[in-house]
Amino acid sequence: MASSSRRTRSLKPETNLTGLYHPLSKRRAVLRKKKSRNTLLLSVIIIVAVSSVVTFWCWQVRISGAVSGAGVRSEGWGQREKVARHRYHGIRKVVDRSGGEGFVPGDGSGGELTNAALLVVAYNRPDYLRRTLDSLAEVSSLGNITVYVSQDGAQEDVGMVAKAAGANLGTPRTRGYQHWQRQRVPQLGSKQPGHAWLAQHYKWAIDRIFHERGHSHVIIAEDDMLFSKDFVTFFQQTAVLLERDPSLWCVSTWNDNGLERHAIDPKALYRTSYFPGLGWMMRRELWEEIGPKWPKEHWDHWMRLDTTSNGRECVIPEVNRNYNIGEVGANMQPDSYNNYVKRMSFSMQEVENLGDISYIVFDAYRDWLVRLIEDAVTWPWQSENSKITLASFLNWAKTNQLTDNARQIESGLGRAGELTPILALYRSENYETLAKALDLWPFPRGHSQHAAVVHVGGFTVVVADERYCPYLPSRMRMESSPGLRRIAAKQGQDCNEACATVGMRCHAPDFWFLNSCEALAEHFPCEAGCAMVLGGDVPNYVVGKKMNTFQKCLVTEKQPACRASHPSTARLCPCV
Repeated sequence: MASSSRRTRSLKPETNLTGLYHPLSKRRAVLRKKKSRNTLLLSVIIIVAVSSVVTFWCWQVRISGAVSGAGVRSEGWGQREKVARHRYHGIRKVVDRSGGEGFVPGDGSGGELTNAALLVVAYNRPDYLRRTLDSLAEVSSLGNITVYVSQDGAQEDVGMVAKAAGANLGTPRTRGYQHWQRQRVPQLGSKQPGHAWLAQHYKWAIDRIFHERGHSHVIIAEDDMLFSKDFVTFFQQTAVLLERDPSLWCVSTWNDNGLERHAIDPKALYRTSYFPGLGWMMRRELWEEIGPKWPKEHWDHWMRLDTTSNGRECVIPEVNRNYNIGEVGANMQPDSYNNYVKRMSFSMQEVENLGDISYIVFDAYRDWLVRLIEDAVTWPWQSENSKITLASFLNWAKTNQLTDNARQIESGLGRAGELTPILALYRSENYETLAKALDLWPFPRGHSQHAAVVHVGGFTVVVADERYCPYLPSRMRMESSPGLRRIAAKQGQDCNEACATVGMRCHAPDFWFLNSCEALAEHFPCEAGCAMVLGGDVPNYVVGKKMNTFQKCLVTEKQPACRASHPSTARLCPCV
């Protein structure tokens, strides 16, 4: 967006949360009659005065926990839509007026949790389990929930903790409480890793929940979690979304981008294509689909494959409703815990009513993201010569917002104190640099179709992948190299050699256009399915019979290398 050299009053965007972006303001503004410069100046003065009064009123409303006001627009979907926004970040709750109602949890229209199970998966950490079950006993709305603690093995002290918890988690506090013990029989050999034991335990326990106990939903937790007071209430209010929107397959109380410094609104919801896990819920119908195909290892990686999710997404909160206390576990290392998990948000207030949540339905959410991106100003961080940091981002954002806001007010397309959203584009190979500056997880997580919305220093930032995000306009999309060919290498051959055999060269940036299970399946049989791993020779197909991934196609989250190879795999190579 263009800048303005006009002087304007100083804003403090890092603290002025009431002024965050309103994506429909431009469209409403163009309907105003054009007036002379003197009339426009008078209008600006009036707007600023009214804005001050409204800001004070909104502050009082925020303290009392109320939701912000509503606006109405007539264009877009060909019908009038009531549009109400969450404070701070501009996300809309779009209600289809043609039906006369939106999605109000508990309205009796279906999808409520009437026969749900809450499963706590445990193994060999009695102290963690005790803290987890004590926390669970303080959660609200357990009356219609049956609680199961499934113990892998028969470690005595773990069993004692699980049995003792029945005093606080049995009837009438809950619908019922049971302690299970699974016999540990390895399915991948006696030396199978911890994540394999966990995946096999999940399969055993969830089968019992649905097939033997006949529950409609299961909420899954592990033995190293603390819970917000409204942990179960959150699931009760969002269950209707799984009933009505086939593009959703789970609800989670965990937001991978929910670091304490980024999480503001405990009522706000988002969609994520990246399976979050860590305190999540699914319906029985989903288990009937994925249960028979459940992997014997790396279950969470498997859930993140495109061939498993089939494009479906999960609902997540802005502010987390569970907190992980396990510094070391089957899928956790101390560095990751201390750098990210330990600093996650954890809601300390009980939200009894999320309000109308229809803005999470696919069409409404997509419409909001598209508008957000259309109206955003792009942060040119990739062209900056100096090292980018959080401080450099905030300096750029404050300067840009001052000039851009002044320009919009002058042109009649904006309001005083209103902040334009910021678009930060990335590619998989440079995401870690951007993530470090904005204080995000080092791999893209918590995104919907590769676009994540986060709050950084009071600014609304859309972090979007140039290659994959379908909501970006074509001028911003990065396409594959002209003449790109996908060449299947021979076993043990690197991609430089494979491309040379057809008179071409390997082009590493194009690996990301063929790093998918679907692309691999076009060139290899993938008899054992697909899996996500880390390795320079991925994407590939495993042909070595001694490998535990034999006959699997493998994809990765890290940048592959043209020169990498493995004696037991055949690579898929990008040749230009």
